[in-house]
Amino acid sequence: MSEVHQGTAHQDEAPATVRRLVHDVTNALSVVTLGLHALQFAREDAEQFDEVYATIQDDGVIPLKEHLATLVEMLLESQEDRV
Repeated sequence: MSEVHQGTAHQDEAPATVRRLVHDVTNALSVVTLGLHALQFAREDAEQFDEVYATIQDDGVIPLKEHLATLVEMLLESQEDRV
């Protein structure tokens, strides 16, 4: 496939990928937000606190970092395509 066709295919996929990433980032932020709220009530129970903290990390912070890294990579590729 020519570079022009590859660029067009990549551009066609970009909006759907960005929408998916926005959805995934929003979900991860929701986990972090709800988890931080839950930590306020789990302060006195060390086991519950640890569980909530682990959930925030596993289902919120780690995926958020991965999604943001993907988004940054896409932006950098987009900039390279323009050059």
